[in-house]
Amino acid sequence: FFIVLETGGGRWGAASTVGGALHSPQLLEYNYYSEDVTILDGLCDIVVDCKSGADEIGCPGRFYCGANTTDWVAPEKVCDHSKDCTNGADECGTRQIDGFSSSEFLIQSKIVASSTGMIAILIITMNSIQIFQTWNMRCSTNAKATDRIYLINLFFHDLVMGLYLLGIVSVGLIIRLKGRYCMLESVWRSSWVCSLFGAVFSSSAHGSLLTIALISHTRWVVCSRIGAHIKKKYVFAMVTLLNLINYSHSFLPLLPVPMLKDFFGTDIFFKNLKQNPFFNESPINRTRLLSVYEGMFNHTTSDVYEIIDKMKDVTSKKDIFDIEEIGYYGNTGLCIHNIFKTRGSYKIYKLSFCASLTLILGSVIATYTSILIEQNKTKKSLALAPGNGKANMGKRVQRISSLKWKIILMIGSELLCWIPFIFTILLFECLDREPPPLVFELFALIFIPLNSLLNPVFYSEIYKKLTRRLWELWRAFVRSS
Repeated sequence: FFIVLETGGGRWGAASTVGGALHSPQLLEYNYYSEDVTILDGLCDIVVDCKSGADEIGCPGRFYCGANTTDWVAPEKVCDHSKDCTNGADECGTRQIDGFSSSEFLIQSKIVASSTGMIAILIITMNSIQIFQTWNMRCSTNAKATDRIYLINLFFHDLVMGLYLLGIVSVGLIIRLKGRYCMLESVWRSSWVCSLFGAVFSSSAHGSLLTIALISHTRWVVCSRIGAHIKKKYVFAMVTLLNLINYSHSFLPLLPVPMLKDFFGTDIFFKNLKQNPFFNESPINRTRLLSVYEGMFNHTTSDVYEIIDKMKDVTSKKDIFDIEEIGYYGNTGLCIHNIFKTRGSYKIYKLSFCASLTLILGSVIATYTSILIEQNKTKKSLALAPGNGKANMGKRVQRISSLKWKIILMIGSELLCWIPFIFTILLFECLDREPPPLVFELFALIFIPLNSLLNPVFYSEIYKKLTRRLWELWRAFVRSS
């Protein structure tokens, strides 16, 4: 007996449909839209008889990895925290993939997604306004001219952080329209778009911190009278140099150089793992890979890409060694740099990075503290001055007090953003393990972007207007009480 498995027309007898394929114990008439036929005994026997594979689709007791596919796994392998389907469909259950992600969404919480989007728009708006106002600012003194260069650079980097946040929220919506996140997770994390987002995040966060360090040092030099003026061309040269260093550091992991990819990369997967007789786990187990390579060639090397290329040369089925790479910025779906990696060769870079951040933060704190000390001396000298011009002196004292609180808040915001980051790096380095994805994502969505939201307040006229208004409200409250 023969059965037609492609539907489309003709007369059918009594039959039942399972998963879109018609399975019946009865002989069915010829379907005139199809010539794909098989015997009844060939149904669901694990052997594909039809060209379309329809005789193995929709069989009971199987979990299929996708629609109209013959790839399936046993039900007990579903949601066992081991990816058996190539696309990971068997792990698309209700389990949490990342800190803020689920099997359905890149950012699971609607509150987190919507608030991140609103903060992104606020950051973009505030910094765009400040760039426009600073660009059109009239610079009557050399100090104002140098400040303008610094501030435009600072607001630009903070604006880019807003674009990153808005981009991540937008990608989350796009992925949801295309399907469940867990089905597209590896595709997204290994994409060049995710890597670009990561480089943008890194350049924005570090560029903002470096610019603040430059501002603090310049103001300290002027305040301490080491140099009355710093020429505009020197300021421009320093900003350009630091930007080059920053962008080189951020985009270096994206270069298609095997040594850099191996050093910065997060994971490498075999695309066709089921057809590979040498390996049965993903991501690639480097110890197993080196062992197989040494057994094949009686030679050893630490270059993963060289090993894979040589393995391709000794087999006619080269596609079994095709790989999918998740780079430095694909550690989580939010695409931020994988600074917490525990690989031994990475330790020196990680500690150097941590030491550099500590040094930059320390210099910012030291310079602004020195400025506060100088301003406090000025305040005391004004208080001891003769009675003439007491009104003007009072205004200067008030400005100095306002500046003191402004500096304290500026230092506090930097410490709040970066000290937890540095502490977390050192903590997990001591524990010799990588932190959960939630740690990465807290820094990406909350701690680091906080600076980009506060900088346009502290480094512009907004702070003066805000403090003046708060002071007026306080005085009105005191009078009324």
